[in-house]
Amino acid sequence: MLRSSSSRVILCVSLVIGLGMSGCFDSESEEREAFKTFLQTRIVDKPGLHVPIPTAEEGKALGRYKDHYEVITRFHDRMNNQVSVPLQESIKAGTVRSISDLTANKANLLKVQEAVKQLRNALDTAQATAEAEKNRLAQPDDLKPFYTQAFERNVTRPAETFRTIFPAVDGIFDTSLQIVAFLEKNQGRWRMSGSAVEFKDAQLLNQFNRLATDLASKSRAAVESQQKMRALISG
Repeated sequence: MLRSSSSRVILCVSLVIGLGMSGCFDSESEEREAFKTFLQTRIVDKPGLHVPIPTAEEGKALGRYKDHYEVITRFHDRMNNQVSVPLQESIKAGTVRSISDLTANKANLLKVQEAVKQLRNALDTAQATAEAEKNRLAQPDDLKPFYTQAFERNVTRPAETFRTIFPAVDGIFDTSLQIVAFLEKNQGRWRMSGSAVEFKDAQLLNQFNRLATDLASKSRAAVESQQKMRALISG
């Protein structure tokens, strides 16, 4: 009898363990399906750029995969705090409205130009960090296509589009500093007349006009890059 009772106990324990393990696997499957649905309906299917914040209920449903989604949200936190907002502040600080402003703010232009270069490095680092975190994730094969699409929409594409802004902004600062150097070199051979620059020498005027035309072209390129970014966000 003791032997029979012991057998029943072992059998019961085995059933409990089996049910417990089954419950774990069911939980993972449910969390995975919830994550696939979240990625598809809240990001991939929507036009524009969307980085939704999961509700408490959604976070509970995502379970372990909430950490996978946070790879994407961390990238956007870095991009906003370390790149986007500082870039707007740098462009504002470097904005000049006249030739007089340009010549008076040479030191500030150099400082802002260097700051913008650091922001480009920050964007590269933010993207590389997100990609490295993504590559370390262990995901079932059926989840990977959903995550890859969401990652491309919310990390790769925004980073690549944002990166096109930097050459145009660099060009604006480069040409602005070339104009300052040109005016410094030819001091005494030009004068301000209202908001216009007058030259005594026609050749110098032509050189200045070429620089001014180049600056206008770089400014248009910067505006176009910003428009592309806004189009990406709005869809």
